[in-house]
Amino acid sequence: MDAIILAGGLGTRLRSVVSDVPKPLAPVNGRPFLDALLECLDRFPHIGNVVLTVGYSAESIKERHAYTHYHFPIVFSHEESPLGTGGAIKHALPLTTGDDVIVLNGDTYSDVEIGELMKFHQEKKGVATIAVAMKEGARYGAVAFDDDHKIYSFDEKSGASDFVNAGTSVLRRSLFDSVSDGTVCSLEKDLIPQWLKQGVYAYVHQDGFLDIGTPESYAESGWYLNTRKKR
Repeated sequence: MDAIILAGGLGTRLRSVVSDVPKPLAPVNGRPFLDALLECLDRFPHIGNVVLTVGYSAESIKERHAYTHYHFPIVFSHEESPLGTGGAIKHALPLTTGDDVIVLNGDTYSDVEIGELMKFHQEKKGVATIAVAMKEGARYGAVAFDDDHKIYSFDEKSGASDFVNAGTSVLRRSLFDSVSDGTVCSLEKDLIPQWLKQGVYAYVHQDGFLDIGTPESYAESGWYLNTRKKR
């Protein structure tokens, strides 16, 4: 299965601590954060092509990751102007194959077992599967699901649930047939809530996740990734 990493964001909230590189290249333990995501995917032989969606400072990302030692090829989907997370996926889909695609946020790291996530997705036969984890904090959205793990509420900003989006999902590519090329839209705010009636499921990830979206969470990133490597 091919994967898309959303790496085109500016990272406005990180400007005070990381001002000279795009957010996915923010240094963590002396290496770009994006390297940690690629190394995580490299553990799973199920991964085919990996598409990096790039926009802000695209050339710096291309220069760093055009030639790699991973088992998969990396290709780039360049946005001339920001398309949002939903629009970026639509723009990148022609560079992928298969009925489903894995999508990762370029500022979020989780140790989701991709093989188990794919198996869960296939068993549920839904249109999308979203990895969720327990996380506190008002800036995280709420994901509520029933005993069968079918999501009935996905509110990116309500904070009304113990479970939140952990930044990794499997999406059926046909979901984007109704999204026009060049549309600016958010996966989390505009698209996922519309898909719930079609069958979107929550894959519970017990080990939490890291996002580097704020100076406070970025400050914890080095320690967090070191603890993952020691497991």
